[in-house]
Amino acid sequence: MRRRLSSRTTFLLSYVLPMLLVVGLSCAALMCWLGKITGKDGQPLSLAQRSAFTLISALLAVGLVRYLGFLKRVEVDDDTLYVSSYTTELCIPLSEVVAVGASGSPKSLTRVRIALRNPSAFGQNIEFLPRLRQCWTGMVPAIRELQALCTQASARHGVDPPTLSPAQR
Repeated sequence: MRRRLSSRTTFLLSYVLPMLLVVGLSCAALMCWLGKITGKDGQPLSLAQRSAFTLISALLAVGLVRYLGFLKRVEVDDDTLYVSSYTTELCIPLSEVVAVGASGSPKSLTRVRIALRNPSAFGQNIEFLPRLRQCWTGMVPAIRELQALCTQASARHGVDPPTLSPAQR
């Protein structure tokens, strides 16, 4: 039976939030360039100010899309990892998993990273945010749960089990 490992907010964080941010920043930049946003003196912003706002907006949007846009929905059963980008779903045998670990800094949204033996349509690494209740208890429960399932599947198929980094043991 399939169980969801990833957070239910993955769709919102991967698609809705970046889209809203890009549209909002684009509208604000357009309003700057059209002269609708003015300085304290009531005069339109200078070319340097408009250019700086546009550059900062673009960098912020690109950074957020790169950080959150690659998150996947991940479900698992006894033998298979189901990975979805909400338009495409892949079924990956758990025996294909080489390593499971945390990705990101403790001060930001820490993601779970799954490294695969062979590249899939989503690449060699798959990242997802664990369920919220597992985030409160730290990343170790989500990683250990996936590690245990992968170890069992690897034993059944006679391949090397996945590894944990020393920091996550």
